[in-house]
Amino acid sequence: MRCDLRKNLWVIFTVLFIFSSCDKEVSVTPIPTKSPVVISPQPAAPQETIKTYTVKNSNFDRVVGWISDKRLLIVERNLEEYLVYSYDLYSEEKQLITTVNEPVIDVKIHPSKNYLAIIMSDNSLQATIKIVNVDGRTVDQLTIESAEIYLDWHTTNSDLLLITSFNKDWSFDIFTYSSQTQEMKRIPYIHPILKWRDEEHLMAINWALEDALAGGTISEISTVTSEVVESEDSGYIYFDMYKDILVTVKIDPIKEQFIYSLSNVNTGDVKSYRTPALSNYSQWFVPELYWTEENSFLTYVATDSGLIDSVDENLHLEEFNLASRRGRNTELTYRMLMCSPSGDYCLNGSLFEEIADIDTGVMMKWLNIVE
Repeated sequence: MRCDLRKNLWVIFTVLFIFSSCDKEVSVTPIPTKSPVVISPQPAAPQETIKTYTVKNSNFDRVVGWISDKRLLIVERNLEEYLVYSYDLYSEEKQLITTVNEPVIDVKIHPSKNYLAIIMSDNSLQATIKIVNVDGRTVDQLTIESAEIYLDWHTTNSDLLLITSFNKDWSFDIFTYSSQTQEMKRIPYIHPILKWRDEEHLMAINWALEDALAGGTISEISTVTSEVVESEDSGYIYFDMYKDILVTVKIDPIKEQFIYSLSNVNTGDVKSYRTPALSNYSQWFVPELYWTEENSFLTYVATDSGLIDSVDENLHLEEFNLASRRGRNTELTYRMLMCSPSGDYCLNGSLFEEIADIDTGVMMKWLNIVE
């Protein structure tokens, strides 16, 4: 089972029109509510020194991400148990948050940094989602029939989950779920990858069947009535939602540019930016967005338009928000990142074992995995 479907997004869009949805059994378990090592010479390191954490390979499972500017979330194994810890990079304090007895498939951190959704499974037919707060209290738990799961958490209301459950043949069902009421509602829609827009609406791109490079319209789906409203304009190839900020990306095929539009859904403020467009032959390639607590996001921007394979060394990090855009790092080559809430530090490396100071270029190794 794999749960991080973002990397497979284009494959899914290719096949999603072939398969139809089917019913699934969902079991919900109500839970009562309870009242540095410096790698290369660089400018001066922060006032506090990041320590190196050593863990045996047999015990290491994964680095999940940041829950504050100082603390990381990590998962370790001990025989048949999976232990979820928070770890302080500066004091080396490690606190156990929760223990589960099934293999951990994925862990999602809510944007508030106060809650975790732990997805676990010991077979290919179903998965369990356990929601806990960062102090370890179990908030809710549900089990759903699934070969794979896509999960989108409402960015401001931690009670609301969007769950797409895939069968082995890639047919799927879409549900909204409230951990407050334990209500699971099926959403009849033809695309599997949706996101919350607000508490009563979801969003998706309605792709042009005959030409993925042309993008599509934005669909808005009511979770109350299932009514679908399409945007009047087309050409959208990407969108994301963080707190009150909606980001859409359109393609300008003539100028070979991406048009990033940021809008505050509450105030109506809008700002647009253009960047050189990237592709990988068959589709446009929009680099991942890394959100910060200031309603800004970091992303890689190309110096010139072209294929992602040929412009990799010309990519650099920039920060975007409703007020401005600014360069953050011109030396960090393209690779997946996990960025701290402030956006000042990002984990990188194949196992996210290094920390990059985005402004100074200091690279620090914080994780040492030994045999």
